[in-house]
Amino acid sequence: MSKVLRHFFTVVALLAPVTTLQAGRFYADFNSGEPPGSRISGDAMFNPGAGVDDSGMLRLTVPDKNRQGAFIVEDFDEKRKVIGFVADFKMLIGGGGNRGADGMSFNFARQIPPSIGEAGSETGLVISFDTYKEASGPPEILVKYFNETLKTVELAKLRTGNVFVDVQIKLATNKLLTVTYDGRLLLECEVTDYKPLGGAEFGFGARTGSSFDSHVIDELSIVTTVERKSGPNSRSTNPVPQSTTVAKD
Repeated sequence: MSKVLRHFFTVVALLAPVTTLQAGRFYADFNSGEPPGSRISGDAMFNPGAGVDDSGMLRLTVPDKNRQGAFIVEDFDEKRKVIGFVADFKMLIGGGGNRGADGMSFNFARQIPPSIGEAGSETGLVISFDTYKEASGPPEILVKYFNETLKTVELAKLRTGNVFVDVQIKLATNKLLTVTYDGRLLLECEVTDYKPLGGAEFGFGARTGSSFDSHVIDELSIVTTVERKSGPNSRSTNPVPQSTTVAKD
């Protein structure tokens, strides 16, 4: 498994005064604790040797009552407006018996509060993995934008037990959001009102109540596509690393 946390930009300039694209990337395998450019809050912690292939991992909550934890990735695009992104990670939700709770959320917003749980932030884009519903309803994945629910998909099973599953969340530059879970495309949703955000953060939050689960992520990769204004005399440039940090055990 890679021990490198990379943060870089790829610059492509076009010969016209239009928006061009750049890519920034954040990667963390959590083998060396807290990655540069990130922060944790609440009950979140880094666990060495407990993740994928006995590597490190990020645990947002332990399987216990009334816990909450968050992990925030600070803006790595130098306040450029993000018009799309692809987030890949491995997720584990389980350990709480027959009726676990409450789930976790993926967030893209400005100033994400450290107290976020499965419902996510009230600003920005949120994908909620809600494992506990009242009246014994099925678990569901929700897409919300500025606290307005855009789409809900109910699932027979969302908790993963003691295994990690692959998750991909992609916001294309045409505003189409897709969520792929354990190799299956579960959700497509057009975020019609999405306006590119600059200076925003990515974040995960999880919470438990009287019922509980362990909420864990590992091998997190986020690649962004951002706006860049180009003048008529701009020239194409080769990809240049912006910065590189090597995380050592």
